Amino acid sequence: MTHGGSYTFIGGGAAHKPIPKYGAVCIPAAAQLMLVRVLVEENRGIGVRINEVVLNSLIATRERPADEQQAQLTAEEVGRYIAWL
Repeated sequence: MTHGGSYTFIGGGAAHKPIPKYGAVCIPAAAQLMLVRVLVEENRGIGVRINEVVLNSLIATRERPADEQQAQLTAEEVGRYIAWL
């Protein structure tokens, strides 16, 4: 990893809670969570910043607009937050 670099991973709540019939989503999400934890430990003290943004919500996109019944973040809001990191 590059000294002074910043790496941001985007994950979801499926890494933290098993969801029946969604093993194909939960397993790689949990693996990514562990990858982030390992990278944090391996790069501690060398000027590399590693973040994981966990989205526990549906995200409204151009292809899938917000559901009027649920408050949803937009893809643009998520992008602005990640760019801020």
